[in-house]
Amino acid sequence: MNLAISFLKDNWQKLNLQHLGSPLRLSSVLLTPRFQASSHVVFIILPEDQREPALVAKVSRLAGVSESLEREYANLRKIQASRSQGFDSIPHPVTLDDIDGYPILVETALVGQQMDPPTVRKAPLDCIESIFDWLLELQEATSANGNSEPDWFERLVERPIRFFQETVPLDSEELNLIRETQDLLCP
Repeated sequence: MNLAISFLKDNWQKLNLQHLGSPLRLSSVLLTPRFQASSHVVFIILPEDQREPALVAKVSRLAGVSESLEREYANLRKIQASRSQGFDSIPHPVTLDDIDGYPILVETALVGQQMDPPTVRKAPLDCIESIFDWLLELQEATSANGNSEPDWFERLVERPIRFFQETVPLDSEELNLIRETQDLLCP
C-alpha cells in the first residue's frame, strides 16, 4: 500500500471523506514529474470501482517544510473562501498534513475535458471563450478582496512585467506592446 492511500485510510473520518465511499479499496496512480524543479510526487486517488479520480495527494520529495505546498494550500483556501459555494473549476483543499516528516497536501481532483493542444486547435474560439468566462467569474468573486494587500499590484502586475522585460530580449514592437499594457493597467 502506498504512502498517500495509507494516510487517507488512517484519516478518512477526520477528513470527512465518507461521501467518497469506503477507504478500504482505494487505488492510485503515481505521477513523478520529470522536470527538475518539481519538489513533490503526485498521487491521483480513485475510490473503489470509479473511473474518475476523486482526490489528488501531493507529497514533498524532501522531509521538512514545503513552502510550495503551504502556498498552494493557502491559495486554494483563499480562493475557495472568496465565494460561498466555492469554485468547482478549482481544486478544494482537503488538508495539509505531515507523514513522518514529509508534507502531504490533499485536494479534490478536477475531472472533465482537457484543453490540450488538439482541443484548442479544433475549437480555439470556444476555448478562449471558456477561459474568458472563467476569468471573469473569478474576478467577480475576488474583486472585493483585491485591495486587501497593499502591495498586490506591484507584486502581481508590475514586478512580473519588469522581470519579463529584464529577462527576455524584446524588439521595439514588443516593448511598445508592454508600454501600452502598462498604460492600460496602471489606472
